[in-house]
This record gives sequence, C-alpha cells and structure tokens, in this order.
Amino acid sequence: MLFARLMHITSEPIMRVALGFMAAKHLFVASTIGLFEVLASDLATRGELAQRCGVPDRTLGIGVDAMASLGLVERHGDRACAVARHRLADEPEGARVAGVEGDLFTDSLPAGHDVLIVANTVHVLSVAHNLELLKVMRASVEADAKRAPIDLGMDQTHTQPPAAPLMSKEILVMAGEGQAYGEGQAYGEDQADEWIGHTGWGKLERRPIGRPASVFIAEAVLPSSSAGWKFTG
Repeated sequence: MLFARLMHITSEPIMRVALGFMAAKHLFVASTIGLFEVLASDLATRGELAQRCGVPDRTLGIGVDAMASLGLVERHGDRACAVARHRLADEPEGARVAGVEGDLFTDSLPAGHDVLIVANTVHVLSVAHNLELLKVMRASVEADAKRAPIDLGMDQTHTQPPAAPLMSKEILVMAGEGQAYGEGQAYGEDQADEWIGHTGWGKLERRPIGRPASVFIAEAVLPSSSAGWKFTG
C-alpha cells in the first residue's frame, strides 16, 4: 500500500519551482544586457544582438532561446523580435500605440496624458529611486491625472500576501549589487504611505488584482492637498 502511494510521488512540484527560478534569472539577465531595448526598434540576428548587447554570441543565443521558450521573444527565420511590438502591429489598436525609448530618470516623459501606468518597476528600485520616479511622473501631468503602478504589495506587517515577502528576497538575490537598478524589494503599505507626502500624489487606493500583485491608484494633486493612502481588499 505504501509502495503504491509512493509511485504517485514525482519531482514535478520541485521542478516547477526550480524552473520558475531559472526563468526569472534568464529574464533578469535579458533585461540587464538590454536585450528588449535592442529588439524594440527592429528585428535582429543573433550576431547583431550579441554585438549590440555586448555579450558573447553563445551566451546571447542561450538567452534568446530562453526568452523565446517563455513567449517573450519571437523568431522570424534567423531573426528575433520583441513580442509586444510585433503583436501590436497586427492589432487594430496598434496604430494608436507609440513606443518611446528613454531613461525613466534622465529623459522627460511624454506629455499630454491623463493616466500613467507603471508595471513591475517599483520592486526593482530603491526607495530613493522610487521617490525620484514618482516626482518625474508627477511633473509630466496636470492635476487630477491618474497613475496606476502595478506591482508587488505587502500589508503593514510586511507578511501578507506571503508571496510578496518571499519574492522580495528573490529580488535581492537575483538582482544583486552591480545590476541595473538591482536594489529593490517588495514594499509595504506603510512605505507607500510615507512616499505619498513627498511626491505630489494623493487619494490613493490599492486594489489586489491577483496575488501578489496590486494596482496602486493615485491622483495628481496640488502640494497643499496631498493625502495618504486608502487601501482596499
């Protein structure tokens, strides 16, 4: 009987965890060497990518294979492209979307928008860089504009939902010193509340959209009317 039960035990759960870790590592490397920035402009061969990313051809090939297996890069013959831009070209909404390359901290954000969405960025930045980013975003919009960062979010105890503090440790381990903005962590409600008074945003609300991610809704306000966070869910 015991032998029969053991026959149904496999390594699949452990492999799922291990493969998820490997996928995250490959994604961090691809982001660090600028793979997606290079592919944002046009198709490129493996050799062209290796040269422009500044890594050996063999290393680049392994990274592209990994990103293609995750559906983040597509191949067309001997060339690869970033999935988002390629897919947008085939969608009716594609003509309404403009890609703008730049640095979040040194380049001006495009003006004239009433909603700013920042996805999966806050957790890779330090407190100082997040404050700087929020100020840059505020300077690019008029009062009443909305911003909606989508990212990890913890409660004030920094323990819930459990996936957020667990992933916070992984962010530190995988990014590490010397990586591009490898300085972040998952942040809690108390930290978000502290940031709000320094960056010109108010009337914020946190809405869980599938653990551990939340969307943080804020409204651009005048300095005198900056308010704290309101958390729901």
